[in-house]
Amino acid sequence: LNPESSDGCWNLVEWGFSTDQGQLLLAHKPGQDQQRGMSTPISGDADIRFGVQLNEFRTRSNKVGFLNFGIVQHDPFSIYKGGYLSYQQPTPGGASPVRVLISGNNQATQKITVLEAGFQHEVLLSIEGDLMRVFLNGEQTGDPVSLPATDRAFWIGYVLPSKSELDVMITNL
Repeated sequence: LNPESSDGCWNLVEWGFSTDQGQLLLAHKPGQDQQRGMSTPISGDADIRFGVQLNEFRTRSNKVGFLNFGIVQHDPFSIYKGGYLSYQQPTPGGASPVRVLISGNNQATQKITVLEAGFQHEVLLSIEGDLMRVFLNGEQTGDPVSLPATDRAFWIGYVLPSKSELDVMITNL
């Protein structure tokens, strides 16, 4: 997350992704429905740690918005195969609570908690074998979810209805 390093980097500011002083910022207000994200390949067992500060997540329609962190199928690439920690905005309005979910393909979605925007989480996605465990603020949250057996990637992405607002700071990645 070095903003000084631009050689060969893809500028994703139009998608809402930017960096500042080693932090990944996701601030976006799309004019139309959008689904965007970025990934990096990972292999073997791994611990992925980062902080999430969700400052604002607002929708203006009855469509659901998501912020996703997950381990997905890398080759061939598919965001529809994997395990996820998701923040969901299910209802319109600025004061609407944000749901925290854990999910995996072919598994029931686990509803973990409901929070107001402005919260911070220290996140650990712990991958051992074909399972991912999610830890929030040092506590295991929910049941482990199954992952693709091989060829994995770490994914950060969102699904936003038009005129939604998302403002997130990701630190210590």
